[in-house]
Amino acid sequence: MTHHGADFTGTVPATTPTANRGIISIGYKNIYKHPRASAIKLHTTAGWVMERTSKTTSTARGDKVLT
Repeated sequence: MTHHGADFTGTVPATTPTANRGIISIGYKNIYKHPRASAIKLHTTAGWVMERTSKTTSTARGDKVLT
C-alpha cells in the first residue's frame, strides 16, 4: 500500500493468492486525511484486500499483525 494510502502515480504491485493483503497505518491526528479513496480503489481493483490499523481517525493507530 502507498504511504498511509496516499495519492500516487504509477502501477499497483501485483498480488498472489498468498500475498494479497495491504495494511494502512492510520489513526488519531490524521491531519493528511489518509487513506485516499482513489488509492484504496486502485489497490482493491488490483486484487488487494485492504486492512486498517484503526477503524477511525479519532482513535489511536494500534497495531496490526499479519498471520
